[in-house]
Amino acid sequence: AGWDLFAAEPPGAVDLVVEVAGMMAVFAAQRLVRVDTMRRELLADAERLGANVGSIVERSVRLELAAALRITEHAAAEMLALAEATVHRYPGVLDSLSHARMTERHATLLVAAIELLEPALRADVVARAIDLAESRPVGTFGRALRKLIDTVRSATLTERHEQAVKARRVVIESADDGMAWLMTYMPAVDAQAIL
Repeated sequence: AGWDLFAAEPPGAVDLVVEVAGMMAVFAAQRLVRVDTMRRELLADAERLGANVGSIVERSVRLELAAALRITEHAAAEMLALAEATVHRYPGVLDSLSHARMTERHATLLVAAIELLEPALRADVVARAIDLAESRPVGTFGRALRKLIDTVRSATLTERHEQAVKARRVVIESADDGMAWLMTYMPAVDAQAIL
């Protein structure tokens, strides 16, 4: 069948690859939602049966997922963690992934970095990190995300240092033979200068 002369150009090879990549992002988001649903259902079943041995049930869930998807237990654990994080703590990431505005790799890097942040800083960083993920390729996104996190942390580092200085203290602990340990909580630069 020929193409209509007035119709738009048929999609090129790159367009088709991009289309499939977008579908993969949408499917990845759906998989995360379903993985989290499975986890919650299995945990609820175990709780109903009186099996409140959390770590055993969690491992059982990991092993069942690993067996079903034919992946390692480690990969299943990572998938479960990503699913729980995107579904419950960072729904904006899940929304972006489900609309193919970021890739699964973007989502994985974003969640891993945010989870390492202090809880008080996370909310401020997530929205900006999503914007970065939606506008940059994975490589430059990773660097920009690290820079964003460093910037946010450095702004709070000064405040945290000022609070820590206020908490300075000296402790003397008696030891044997008329000796004692002198411990001081002080700025690291000053402590190094003493040596």
